[in-house]
Amino acid sequence: MLTRDLLRYSIDDDRISPALIDPESSLYARATNDLDRIVRGHIGKTTGEIEVAIDNYISTRTDYRILRGLTNVLSGFAEFESRKSDAAGLRTLVFERAARDWPLSSKSERQSILDDVSKSIGMISTQLEDGLYGDLPERQRLIAFNPPSEPKQIIARYNMELARGLLYWAEKIVIDVGDTYQDVFRYIKLCRLMHRISAQGSGYRIELEGPLSLMRGTRRYGLKMAVFLPALALCRTWRMEAVINKNGRRFYYRLDDRSRLVSHFRRFPEFDSGLERISLRISRKHAVIRISHGGSLEPMR
Repeated sequence: MLTRDLLRYSIDDDRISPALIDPESSLYARATNDLDRIVRGHIGKTTGEIEVAIDNYISTRTDYRILRGLTNVLSGFAEFESRKSDAAGLRTLVFERAARDWPLSSKSERQSILDDVSKSIGMISTQLEDGLYGDLPERQRLIAFNPPSEPKQIIARYNMELARGLLYWAEKIVIDVGDTYQDVFRYIKLCRLMHRISAQGSGYRIELEGPLSLMRGTRRYGLKMAVFLPALALCRTWRMEAVINKNGRRFYYRLDDRSRLVSHFRRFPEFDSGLERISLRISRKHAVIRISHGGSLEPMR
C-alpha cells in the first residue's frame, strides 16, 4: 500500500480521480527497470544502503513521487532477513562500559571499548558493531528479490495502489457487478466490511459503509476499504462510485471496468467444498436442484 504522501490525484469541481500513468509508458518502463537493477544489485546489502542508492537515482528526476511509488511497489517483492538480534542488550553493555571512560575524545578510545566488550561476550568487534543496531529497519539485509519480469506489471500495480489509496477517506461505496460476484462477495467477507447486497438485473448492487460513516476505528477500517478494491477488477463488468470526505469536503470518486485497473488478487476455486462438487453431479444427472455457491441447495422451478 502506498503511504498517503505518495498518493497522486486530481480534483475537478466535486470529482476526485487518481493520477494513473500509462502502463505502456516507455519512460516509466525504463525507470522501473532502473529501479529494479538498483535493488537487485544490492542483494546482501542493508535497507539503508538501498535507500541511499535509490535517493541518488531519484534526485536527478522531477517526478519524485511517481518513482517513490514505483519503489514502494517493488519493495513488496523483496525479502529481508529476519534475524533475531539482542541489539538492545549489546547497546546496554557498550554504553555502560563507555560511561566509565566518558567523555571519549578519539576513535581509538571508541574502538578500545568495542574491543573490551566484544572480548567479554566472545564476539569479534566487527560483529559487535554490526549487531549494535541490528534491530533497526535500515539495518536489515536484502536476501531475495523476485518482482514480475515485465515493467508494465509493476506500473499496473502502482496504478492499483493509487486507485485504492483514495478509499482511505471513503464514507460510502456503491458497486454494481455483472459477473464474478462470488469472488467479490468473498473478499468483502475477508475484509470484514459492512455491506448491503441487492439483486439488480443480471448482477448485484453492493453498498459498503466507509470508515468516515463510523464514530470509531476510522483509520483501520479505511485500510480495509482500500485493500478490497482489487477484488472488483476481477470482474469483466463493474462500476464503483464512492463518496470521499477529504479535509471536510466531499468528492465523488468513480471507477469502472474501463479504468484499466489490473487485479493482483487470485480467484477462488469454483467450488469450496466437497458437498458442492457432489451436488453439482447430482443436479446434472437428475436436474432437480440448483447449486447456490456457499453450500446451500435450491429446488429447481
